[in-house]
Amino acid sequence: MRTMLEAGRALPAAERRRHDTTIRTVLGDTDAPKSPAREHDALAAVLTEAEKAGHDPKALLEKAVDRRELETARNTTDVIVWRIRRLADLPAHPEHPLTRTAPGNQTRTGPARARTVQPAPAQSATDPHRPAPRR
Repeated sequence: MRTMLEAGRALPAAERRRHDTTIRTVLGDTDAPKSPAREHDALAAVLTEAEKAGHDPKALLEKAVDRRELETARNTTDVIVWRIRRLADLPAHPEHPLTRTAPGNQTRTGPARARTVQPAPAQSATDPHRPAPRR
């Protein structure tokens, strides 16, 4: 199972730099390093995923940051990634993405899970362990 950090690190360098610039602009970090920050890898991955789903990455990131305070978060990046996934209606697990077939309808493109329901054993109406109905 691939993590968001790994997905971000696997992005092409130009795409990582573009998202890193957006992230730094929105978060107010104006220092421009020579390479994208490693702590932004997960954010870059989710922004790429949201962009592929038709969302504006900068607007989505701004909305996620402005939604509530972030000062009390243990991991700000994780909170922002979670918010972006919810705002963009992305699946919780990126390895099983949902694709839209029609407005409002979604289909899972990952492996389907077959569900078999076993019928409950028939119980006698006079089962001694079953309480009598109230009257």
